[in-house]
Amino acid sequence: MLEATRDPYLSTRDAAEILGVTECRVLQFRQEGRLRAAKRFGKSWAFYESEVRRFAEEPRSPGRPKSIA
Repeated sequence: MLEATRDPYLSTRDAAEILGVTECRVLQFRQEGRLRAAKRFGKSWAFYESEVRRFAEEPRSPGRPKSIA
């Protein structure tokens, strides 16, 4: 019988380190729907490691993001 593999969670800080951005930018990606969060623990978010690594492989435009206003 095959065991279900569990994807480890990453904190916002760990996700930011992998992506090379700030924690605030990771939360912006989540809010924009570009990076899916796994769970919320109190005021903190957790992300699946596979999701963060997938997102890291996607091409992103360099430079400062455009303002939403």
